[in-house]
Amino acid sequence: MTRSTRMMLGVLSIWPALTVVIFMALMIAFTVYSAEVETAENLNHYQCFLMSFLAAGVVLGYIVMIGYIVHIFKGDHVPPKRRHLWLIVLLMGQMWTLPAYWYVYIWRQPELTAAAPQPMYFEGDRPPPIEPE
Repeated sequence: MTRSTRMMLGVLSIWPALTVVIFMALMIAFTVYSAEVETAENLNHYQCFLMSFLAAGVVLGYIVMIGYIVHIFKGDHVPPKRRHLWLIVLLMGQMWTLPAYWYVYIWRQPELTAAAPQPMYFEGDRPPPIEPE
């Protein structure tokens, strides 16, 4: 996965939570300033826009969550012992845990290129120790 693809997934992971925060802030602002609105019709247009904005963010959150659940079980990025844990965390935490999963298993994933083959280790061999920088 390229760096730009991972960055785009990061934005898609953060966006649903930001949508809820922005929605709540704007609803509070509209409630406070609703006395200054001349007609209720103008307020209804704003609320309709906000509800559409929130619905789009929630739908995007579910799409990303389904993609991450597929990513958990299709690839070997998540250790087998943690797959069910991440499934429960994603289902229970929904949009609030998407950025955490993205950071741990997508952003920190090493970039594979054709020019740099991955080393092969045979049974009994151990990889060389990682030296601190």
